[in-house]
Amino acid sequence: MKVARAEFANSSLGRLFDDRFLKCFRESIFGSPVDDGRLSIVWPTADVAMRMSRRLAVRAMTEDQGTAQMTGPHPDIWAKFKPQLKARFCRHEPPADRRTLHHSKILCLYDDQDTLIGVLGGSHNCSGAAWGVTEADASVVMSFEAGVLIFCDKDQQRRVSLEAMLPWERPVQPYQGDDVPWHGDHLLNRLHAKGDEYSRACAFSRESASHLPSITLKGAFPAHDKVQTLRIVAPCDVYETSLDEHTRKVCGDGAKKELRLRGVLHGNVFSRSRRPVKRLQAGSLVAVDGGQHKNYEYRHAVRGTVAIDEYRLVDGSGYVDTGVSSQKAVALVADGEYDAKPCLGVFVERDRPAPPALVTCLGDGRVQSLLKDKFLGVWCGIGNAPGRLEHAECVCRKIFDVELKSGQGPCLGAVVKGERVLVADQSETTLLLESPQAFHGMLRDVLKKSEEALATSVKDREEKRIKMEELPLQKAREAAKFVADNYDLLVIEPEGTLKAPGRVKLWREPPSAAEKARLADDTSRQIGTRDAFYGDLVPFLAACASIIAYPSVSRRSSARSVRTRSRGAARRKTGCGVP
Repeated sequence: MKVARAEFANSSLGRLFDDRFLKCFRESIFGSPVDDGRLSIVWPTADVAMRMSRRLAVRAMTEDQGTAQMTGPHPDIWAKFKPQLKARFCRHEPPADRRTLHHSKILCLYDDQDTLIGVLGGSHNCSGAAWGVTEADASVVMSFEAGVLIFCDKDQQRRVSLEAMLPWERPVQPYQGDDVPWHGDHLLNRLHAKGDEYSRACAFSRESASHLPSITLKGAFPAHDKVQTLRIVAPCDVYETSLDEHTRKVCGDGAKKELRLRGVLHGNVFSRSRRPVKRLQAGSLVAVDGGQHKNYEYRHAVRGTVAIDEYRLVDGSGYVDTGVSSQKAVALVADGEYDAKPCLGVFVERDRPAPPALVTCLGDGRVQSLLKDKFLGVWCGIGNAPGRLEHAECVCRKIFDVELKSGQGPCLGAVVKGERVLVADQSETTLLLESPQAFHGMLRDVLKKSEEALATSVKDREEKRIKMEELPLQKAREAAKFVADNYDLLVIEPEGTLKAPGRVKLWREPPSAAEKARLADDTSRQIGTRDAFYGDLVPFLAACASIIAYPSVSRRSSARSVRTRSRGAARRKTGCGVP
């Protein structure tokens, strides 16, 4: 049997930018390692994955960031792929009768007439670990896989049955334009828009809000768990673009690299070409997206190195920075008036103007008064733009778990400090828009739920965050107290590895050989147990300094083991090291 081309769909991709595996894989299928375009890697784009798989949309941004599910190459890895390799990626479009992505590993083989002649289904993903790689005249296989190969070159009925079972549309289409392979970070980048994504989100927001009253926000949907209140201390300007973006326009490659690596701005950044769009007066309060707060250093000819803070205004009008000055022009207000206000989101359909009922409700005097006084603002976005998955659709699907269907009107949602307090699909929104009175009542209900969320879930989440931040310090204090109570001398030395610089491990008793084996197999046992401490070195030494009143901490770099002198007559050993 001679194979003319092949399509390989799977659920995990290995180090494909290292071409050794694909060369061996092509040679095993076609008899030649040459990349002549006959092998297609069928992998969903970020847009298809988000629209077809609710599981991926909901699970991404959790603790595993979606990596426990089907996830493709990280954007940084994808950037390393050669154009020839990127051209081998083809879109995975599920058949019309299916709404989910598969988790199968299927290799389809075709003859020179483009007829299906065989299907291999198994546990092999697209990696050298699964299929093996030839190294130094030997085949290296890192895992054992199983599969079933079904031939259908002479059996028409079997071929029809197999084609009907395959979980993607054929013939496959290569990636085009903005297509990128699915990875959780693509969702995060579009959900919390930055840079070019933010500019796209603002453009779509302005387009969607063009038929609505002027009370709407014109930027990306606020990362509302990070919204903060900013007080203007001295008059300062608002600029349309961020310092990052402006630097990319006016500075050379060296300055751009320095900004990216060290956060140091170039002298041209504050040139006359950076013109403000408006000016904020002293004493005023504005809402800023704390998630976009950035710190820079600026090398000024007269003042030397100056620290600069930049904030993105939630209303989408631009960026405000402290400027080149010895005094800060702005100051964050703890528990300010914008920090705990709900934001109302309106999702409309592409190429359909906002319905008159929505315009009527938002134009009502009582509604506008309530929105201006009690809400962060009204944000509007296009929830079902064709083609590329845009920022508003990510917000609609991920935050509010709503899919906007064509021809059924807008939908509504509201959040306060990251907690949903309103989710109204298109049918529910139609009822809320029947009259300004009904819309006003909905807003009152949102405010009530916001107060409940701030007193319960938001408060619990904040307490948990503080507790998690304090936990390492607490463990460091406990370990330092143990050292102070039991030892006269603590010697800290490098462990001989750079995997975790600035980390310290301390066992209260010398571990036995069996215990060492268990610790090597289960690193979690080294963390958070009463028998061990594993944490940052600096807090540990700080805790030691605050507890131990005499000089008892020294450093030695030559010895391979650590000996400590106890307060008693006996000498004890401890395994303490700084990797």
